[in-house]
Amino acid sequence: MIRDAFINNMSSNEIRTRLLEHNVISLQEAVNKAMTLNSAKEKAELYTKSDLIINSVIAVDPGTEITNTSAALKQECYFCGKQRNPRVNCPERNTTCNNCGKVGHFAKVCKSASKRTACVSVMSLIISSSSPTTTELKNAIVEAKPNGTNISALIDNGSSLCFIDERLYKTLELKLLSADGKLLMASTSFQSRLTGYAIADIELHGFHYSNSKLHVIPNACTDVIIRQDILQLHFNLTNSFGGPKAPLTICGLALAKIHAPSLFVNLSKNCKPVAVKSRRYSVAEAKFINNEVRLLLAENIIEESCSPWRAQTLVVTSDNHKKRMVIDYSQTINRLTLLDAYPLPKINDMVQAISKYRFFSTVNLKSAYCQIPINARDKLYTAFEAGGRLYQFKRIPFGVSKESWIHP
Repeated sequence: MIRDAFINNMSSNEIRTRLLEHNVISLQEAVNKAMTLNSAKEKAELYTKSDLIINSVIAVDPGTEITNTSAALKQECYFCGKQRNPRVNCPERNTTCNNCGKVGHFAKVCKSASKRTACVSVMSLIISSSSPTTTELKNAIVEAKPNGTNISALIDNGSSLCFIDERLYKTLELKLLSADGKLLMASTSFQSRLTGYAIADIELHGFHYSNSKLHVIPNACTDVIIRQDILQLHFNLTNSFGGPKAPLTICGLALAKIHAPSLFVNLSKNCKPVAVKSRRYSVAEAKFINNEVRLLLAENIIEESCSPWRAQTLVVTSDNHKKRMVIDYSQTINRLTLLDAYPLPKINDMVQAISKYRFFSTVNLKSAYCQIPINARDKLYTAFEAGGRLYQFKRIPFGVSKESWIHP
């Protein structure tokens, strides 16, 4: 964490010890506490020096004459930095400091300067601890070409805006368009000013993105930061880290938890596996079937099978000449499934029940039946042949006799 790096890299063991006395402390609280302790330490050293001077004066041989002038020469005024004098006679009493704007001291002895220096050093430490290096980001840095210039780009899907470093923007001589705003870092205490934005054509791994909006920020970690403005144009983004664990897939939509129903509970007593003879297809039909199977495999709806059952695929054409692949279960499991007496809802009763409401919402489900999983023991009954191979469904397919009462 940034807070731990900040405390660990402190030069003062005393301040580090004081911060570690807290069981729970935020980064901002640690910064404020460190600045307060540092300021108190400096003031304590000034008082220590004064005590040493006084003690040295008292320890002088009584026979030696000590004048107020000689003692004052050893001390400097806290307010003007000159020879120590009474406060009422101090020349800076009514002077405004050019450093902090307060009345009563000169800028050369201003304590705010020490505080500001400490603050700058603290901020520099935090930034150096939190700024990612090229080595840490190597898995997310790729080559890109804004307006034909080869640069390094960071792929970051954590924001909706794309950015370009202010120095690169000037090098490419892009036109700056006005845009106000601030870029917030991981902590709200750290912000970066947005200078504006520029329009550029970007080439990335063979893809071209015309008129891409790049917001200009100073001191960016890389030349260009590619974010959701461009990444959302793709179906997904794959970034290999080489770790030992399985791939982690993050989706903005939560999967519905649906209990897998039993499709084939009531089968006839003489139920035996049926393997329908293979069919012949035209070149166009075979190509269409292979494409549909490829899509079903990619969407994790079907899988390869070694079932003793085998249904055949058909290609049907609707009135608008749109092709559709269907599985003919009429010769296999549907012949041996006993229909149950499940009561279907009456449409008239449903309409009468909802007629008292004023607002209605509709949801259009894509591949409705294929969203509902089926039991592992029922999968073998759904086996079908396609492209010379045998597959089975992992989710409820169209065409089985008990699908209608399962899906609402």
